[in-house]
This record gives sequence, structure tokens and C-alpha cells, in this order.
Amino acid sequence: MADGWVRATASNPNNSGFFGSVPLILVQPTQTVLRSWWNLGLYYLSSDENVYPPGNSILRAGVVYAEAGLEPLETPTPISNAGDDWMAITTMNPTGVQLSRATNVAWQINWGFPIDLSIKSQRRNDTENDMTMYLAYEFGLSGEIEGFTLTGWWCSIDALIRTPD
Repeated sequence: MADGWVRATASNPNNSGFFGSVPLILVQPTQTVLRSWWNLGLYYLSSDENVYPPGNSILRAGVVYAEAGLEPLETPTPISNAGDDWMAITTMNPTGVQLSRATNVAWQINWGFPIDLSIKSQRRNDTENDMTMYLAYEFGLSGEIEGFTLTGWWCSIDALIRTPD
């Protein structure tokens, strides 16, 4: 058996405002994910709004283990698809909210983890098809916020993968 670390990162892979996902680590048949770490950062800049955006909301993020090759709109998201095979899932709170300027109001909101989070879950691919570790986030908003689209996001996963000889 051979064990090896795989690292995958992405910046702004897709950006639909309320949710996003990206395939990061491929797990081939007979391979096992032994250990993983993940991180996610998001930011939003809103101009010309005099109230704290994006309103009453919850942000969930996580790493889901699903079949390879899913399109962004097919990938499970942590609020709408909470029952899927999540290796890690958490609620994120803003790490920073600041009024960037008072004239022509602009708010900047940041979400993110100060360190990589450990995934305490293993997966062995016992299927005949490739599987993937997708990183996904989703906002659950109390109401529509016109024009709300994340300005940017980035993420990473490190995984120790075992491949049988």
C-alpha cells in the first residue's frame, strides 16, 4: 500500500451569490481517504446600502463525498442537502464586519477559519466509479437580498490518500 498527501485549492471557482461548490480531490476505486484538512474564506463588499447586509442569515460550509463529475448546480449544498454524505460540515459566522466608508456607504464582510479544520471522517471508495471531495457553502437567508453576490471566495483541502498495491 502507498499513502500520499494530495492538496487542492481553488479561488472563485463559481459564484452564484447564495451558494457555491468546487470539486477538489478525486478518490478512485479502492482508494481510501485516511485524513483530511480543509479551509474556506469568503468576502462580500456591498456598496450604497445603509443596513448591515446580507440581513438575517446563516452560512453553512463543508466537504461532501459524492460521485465525480457533478456540475455546480448538482453538487450537494450544506443546507438544502444536509442529509448527504458530509465528511465535515459547520456553521460559519463572520470574522469581520466593517463599514468601509460612510459616504456612499460600503460594507465589507469576511467569513473564514483562522486555521485549517480537521476532518475526522474517512472514506473508502468501494464503487466502480470515481468519487470526489467537494467543498461547498450555502447561505440560508431570511429574505432575498437584491444584488447579494459574494465578491470572492477561496478554499483548500489536504487529504492523505491510501492506494492499494
